[in-house]
Formats: sequence, structure tokens, C-alpha cells
Amino acid sequence: MKNIKELAFAKYQGLGNDFIILQQAQIQDIDPADLAQRVCDRHFGIGADGLVVLAKASDLRMIFYNSDGSEAPMCGNASRCVAHYAIEHQMVSKNSFVLQTAGGNLPITYHANGLVTVNLGQPKLQPAEIPACWAGGNMIDVNLEINGQPLLLSAVNTTTPHAVVFVNDLDLIDIADWGQQIENHELFPSKINANFVQIIDQHTVRQITWERGAGQTLACGTGACATTVAGVLSGRLAPEVEVHMTGGSLHISYDKTEILMTGGVDRIAAGIYYYVG
Repeated sequence: MKNIKELAFAKYQGLGNDFIILQQAQIQDIDPADLAQRVCDRHFGIGADGLVVLAKASDLRMIFYNSDGSEAPMCGNASRCVAHYAIEHQMVSKNSFVLQTAGGNLPITYHANGLVTVNLGQPKLQPAEIPACWAGGNMIDVNLEINGQPLLLSAVNTTTPHAVVFVNDLDLIDIADWGQQIENHELFPSKINANFVQIIDQHTVRQITWERGAGQTLACGTGACATTVAGVLSGRLAPEVEVHMTGGSLHISYDKTEILMTGGVDRIAAGIYYYVG
């Protein structure tokens, strides 16, 4: 006789980046990495880019798993979805609260219009903080070679590590090929997310992200933040930027003191997932 557990879940999307949200109390004796692979499978599970496990702490704690079961420090789009879920399920008592993550504590504000602002604080720029095997200083516009072609790459940790490559035309880039090569490059011992960015003007960019452990996704919040930081520090972008991705847009501000990310989310579904142990 198979052991079946009934797990109450909610599914959210932020700019097409979709997540399953569960509360930790339900899965105490379940391997979350295995669970993430099962529920995120788009044919045999619910289907999602990642699994969010929420636990009560002094405010709230988020543990994030990619669809391949690997754990990530944080996910920007998921953190905004958590704000909606937490308020709806009365896991927090006010619209502004702190979300604890492996990538740091994030002040979050849920606005009356449904938009959510996440304060990611200061980016980490030193190679050891990314991490990267780089002997120089910060990695803004460093030389790298992909497919025999030289390019300028910036590496920034916005609670999770990101590489940013500014290109002239996104439509001419083989995202899967370049993304996998950057993700698995020997410079990055823990792998890295890769963002390819086309500048429209100083306040507007287009971005496509290849996420480690997930592949190409419709949007990436921490990636949009990394793009803005790299753009501001290299002189390409202004401190207020609209980042347009396939799944929608985010407003990012970076004044060299803190990163603020603002965008919307939607609840897609809620129900019971039958976990077979």
C-alpha cells in the first residue's frame, strides 16, 4: 500500500516565472529536493520553475528550490509572490515585513494596488562574494570568451549570483548555448545565472535570463536587479530602470546604496497535491 500525503499548495506567477508555495509544517518528513522535482515537473506534476517552502520565523522564512531540486539562496519573483501568499494566509500581520532567506533578510512591502516592493539591500561585488575565481577587484566589464568571441561580462550577487552581458541585439544571441557556457564556466565554482541585455535607452532595457538549474525562464527578478547594478556601475544606465522581459516588466532602482525591485504577481491556482512516499 502506497503512502500518500495530501499537501495544500498555491501556485503563483510573477512575470511568467511560476512557483509552487507550500508551508514547511506539511513536509517535515519529506525530502524537499525530491518534492521540488516532482511538483515542478510540467508533465507528471503541477508544473513550475521552482518550489517555495515557507516557515514562520520572527517574521517569515523562505526556502527556495529550483525545478531540478537544487536549493537557491533566493528568488526575486518568488519573494513577491510570497508577500501575496503570506498576507492572504495571515502568516504576517502587516503589509510590510521582513522575509528571511539564505541570501539575506529582505524588507518587503505589499502595496494597496497589488504591486510588491522588495528591498535587496546592497549588491555584493567582490569575487569571493559571488563566488568567482577571479584575482582582480570587482567584476564589472571583465573580458571573457564564449564560442571564440570576446565579450564583456559583469558578475554581481543580488542575493543570488548573476552574470550580465550587454549585447547589441538579443535576437542574434543563442541564449541556450551562451547561457549554459556561462552558467558552467570555470570562473564560477557554484555556477551562475546568465542575463543577456539589450539597452533601449538609459532607463529601459530588454533582458533574457538563463537560470542555473532551470534554463531559460520568462523573467528573473534578481537578474533584473543585477542588470541595473551592472548598468549603473558601468555608466550605461540611469538609477531608475524598466527591465522588460518575456513575461513582463519590473521597475528597478539602484542609487548605489540599495536595490529596490517593484512588480506585480498573480495567484494561478490552489489545491491539493498528492505526494506518494
